[in-house]
Amino acid sequence: MKKSLDLLLSALSGAISPMKTDTLILTDDILLQEARKISNQADRINHIKKTLEKSPGLYLNSAIYLIKETKKSDPIYAYDLAFKLSHKSIGNSFPYFLMAEIAVENKAWQVAKSALEVAKWFSFGHKNKVEKANNLLQLVLKKIINNEKDNSVSEIWSGKLIDKSYVLLLIFDALSEESFFQYSIQLIKSFPGELENYDRVYQTLYLVEDKDTVKKFADFIKNDNCISIEHKNLCLGIAYYNLHENDISINLLEEVLKINSENLNARFYMTLNYLIKGNETKFTQSFEKLLPSPNLSQEVFSELIKTASPLFLAAFFIWCSVLNIETQVVNITQEKNISVEMAKLIIEVYKQAGEAEVDNLLSKFKTLNYFSLLPMLSLYLSELFIKENQFKKAKELLTLSQDIEVHRLLAWIYRLEGKESESEKELVEYRKNLGLSTDRNIAYKMVRLSLPEEVPGDTEKIMKLLEDAYLQTAAIKEKIALEYGILKNTCFEAKCNECCKKTFPIISYTEYFYLNNWLEKQSEDLRKQVRANSLNIVNAYKQKYKKDPPFLTATEASINRVKHYPADFVFDCPALVPEGCSVYEAQPFICRAYGYASPDRISFMGCNFYIEQFKVATTLTPMRKVIDMLTFGAFVKLTDEKLLGIDVVAPIPVWFAQDHKRTAWLARGRRLSKGLFAPVFSFMTRLYFDMLDKKALSKQ
Repeated sequence: MKKSLDLLLSALSGAISPMKTDTLILTDDILLQEARKISNQADRINHIKKTLEKSPGLYLNSAIYLIKETKKSDPIYAYDLAFKLSHKSIGNSFPYFLMAEIAVENKAWQVAKSALEVAKWFSFGHKNKVEKANNLLQLVLKKIINNEKDNSVSEIWSGKLIDKSYVLLLIFDALSEESFFQYSIQLIKSFPGELENYDRVYQTLYLVEDKDTVKKFADFIKNDNCISIEHKNLCLGIAYYNLHENDISINLLEEVLKINSENLNARFYMTLNYLIKGNETKFTQSFEKLLPSPNLSQEVFSELIKTASPLFLAAFFIWCSVLNIETQVVNITQEKNISVEMAKLIIEVYKQAGEAEVDNLLSKFKTLNYFSLLPMLSLYLSELFIKENQFKKAKELLTLSQDIEVHRLLAWIYRLEGKESESEKELVEYRKNLGLSTDRNIAYKMVRLSLPEEVPGDTEKIMKLLEDAYLQTAAIKEKIALEYGILKNTCFEAKCNECCKKTFPIISYTEYFYLNNWLEKQSEDLRKQVRANSLNIVNAYKQKYKKDPPFLTATEASINRVKHYPADFVFDCPALVPEGCSVYEAQPFICRAYGYASPDRISFMGCNFYIEQFKVATTLTPMRKVIDMLTFGAFVKLTDEKLLGIDVVAPIPVWFAQDHKRTAWLARGRRLSKGLFAPVFSFMTRLYFDMLDKKALSKQ
């Protein structure tokens, strides 16, 4: 086993098994059932509290129950718990309605207003919810207009207002860029003509990497008649700056300044355009209209460092470097964020103005001691240069830092260069110095697969689309593994196949169809083995629960899987052999994405081996990229409907316990196997299978 992995595993205190068995067994329903058996209310509340402290997002109904139980006796606790839920249920209006109701009951009108505005924003497409939000808003606004006593200003409600800019950033961090665009547009539509919301959107828009998303925002602004020409051109100018179409951006911003020469946002983005184009003269001249002199007093400089945005300060430091003016040494509280923004600007200069311009700036940074003043700068710059395949420049920057991240970044470079032994040495040094992370504040950024929203009816074409989805999954895993120093063969290195034991994945008909076709081309012994193992598991299910294991819709599986397949029903995957997975080449998506994916940013799909590698991957950011499993789920729902006429899922052994014809019949009959039609379906199934068996015997 590689030493870097051994260091990680030895640090997993008490992790006898890599499986997260606690979160698999203790479901939301079970937690609530346990709590309701406790007669004393205080003890009942404490029982739920202790579990929710670990992960409130996994126990939504329990958290809601706790909020309702405590909102009168401890409204601040209840409000804060609802606020935590809002971080776990990004884009869901329900936590904001809860916060608003608690604030209204406690006459914190401004707090209630801020929560209700987000609730209204998130309720788009739901007429009743929008109406509810509007009715409550009217009530609250009436209280504010009438100057009723507002507890929002009291000490206990201080800092409880919901900042829509912060919420928008949460959406960007958590959801796909397409989802971010939809929520951004809806924010503007929910409050027509409110300029602050346009500002919030374009201030976050520069984070978007997908330029098609930025173009869609520009198209929306062009057709928006709720704002003035000045503000429309400002939004478009910033959008085109983010599209790196600098000349168009400059022309639009010049139009803004003709209307209002005091528009500082237009002036600032004009300045950034000149910087990116490598026009130092116009950059410095334009920045002087924002801040006449870089020679600030200690008091003014300290105040600027505290109050200005990281992007403005990044441009300010570059302006000082262009003028060769040494900045004062102060305690820079935003050092990390400033370094991030400076690194982004420098990379854009590199892309558009060229390497010579960047080398000139970096030389000045060294002369002016910027890499000591901003110690994270060399690390963020190095990381971005690695992504540009500029390994030499990245290595040079890493010599300017003594941070342990240097080892992680060098390991990344060496892996890209194919130098595995050098990479392993650096990864060992990184993990040796870092140890096991105790930080639980890791956030996951969902990376969507690029899959069609419409699929053909042709089976062969569907199989090619599925293979493309599998290839995309492999490519994203490769990028994530390289960036985070994850060992690609962790399972094999650790000699672990716990994810294949005591459980088996639920898969779609499309995945089963692909796997079954692959299996038909393999040896007869393998086919018989998978079939026999599957049949044994199905028979065990029938014996234990006195019913056939059901096929489920994807919705049923996600909402109430435990009802149909309880956590105590455990078996090895029917495809598992002593050497490992016998169908590895054709394995389903959930197996391929295991350790790299999540359906909701909360239920992270991975064992401790992967989770710990993610946690200690880097100290530069708490964000970790993971594959969005729901994009694949939406895709196979479409393909199932084309192939089978219904979207349906089931555990692997349920698919393979009988031949393909019987499997397809049972799966198609999913909708008829419930309620009034159940006896008829059961009778028809037996009749059909008897007919198939007689036909097979007659042939023999």
